[in-house]
Amino acid sequence: MQQRSQARSANTDHERCRDRTLVSDMKNQTTIGLLLLATLAGACNSKPAPSETVGAEPQAAKPEQAAAKAQPAVGAGYELDRPEAPKQAEPSAAAPVEKAAAKPVHASANQGPAATGEGFSVHMQAASSYVAGKPSQAEVVLSAQAPFHCNEKYPYKLALEASPGISYPEQTVRGMSIGQQTSTMAVPFTASSPGKHTLSGQLSFSVCTDDKCLVEKQKVSVTIDVKGAS
Repeated sequence: MQQRSQARSANTDHERCRDRTLVSDMKNQTTIGLLLLATLAGACNSKPAPSETVGAEPQAAKPEQAAAKAQPAVGAGYELDRPEAPKQAEPSAAAPVEKAAAKPVHASANQGPAATGEGFSVHMQAASSYVAGKPSQAEVVLSAQAPFHCNEKYPYKLALEASPGISYPEQTVRGMSIGQQTSTMAVPFTASSPGKHTLSGQLSFSVCTDDKCLVEKQKVSVTIDVKGAS
């Protein structure tokens, strides 16, 4: 009986040792399987590097990409090279235009008496001689003295006086050729007979400064020499 009991105990111990060995082997196999799964999962997640085809020519970069690479980034210490706009020439300051002085019709050799006043001088002048029966003209000259100038807006007129041997197309001559400092008025007439004759009339005129204008009336006259027709 004792021997049988010992044999059963030995068999039980052997079975327990075998079971432990089987459990240990299963644990080892499970660990190995988990390691293999982890390895396979890592291999699947990793992306393979792009392979280069031997002998294949590199693709040319697109013009947009090349321009983008060549262009430095704004804000990284660089400024875009932009073509400068052509500079327009600045308009030069126009010089003040002065009106040209009216040129006298006749030389001042035969000049009548001058009437003068504040800012002006006016007289009538004529040619050295005229021919009887031929249409002719004398001239009134108005000179403005600085800081005065001739008033270009004033309605100038000359009221002529009757004179023996002289006829006028119009008894009142209107308008002057206005200059800044000198203005002139042509006075048409016709002498009917030879000899000395006097042309005369009253001139209405105006001269101005930047602050004021003066309106004047002055008598002007000139003596002329008329020769007979040859």
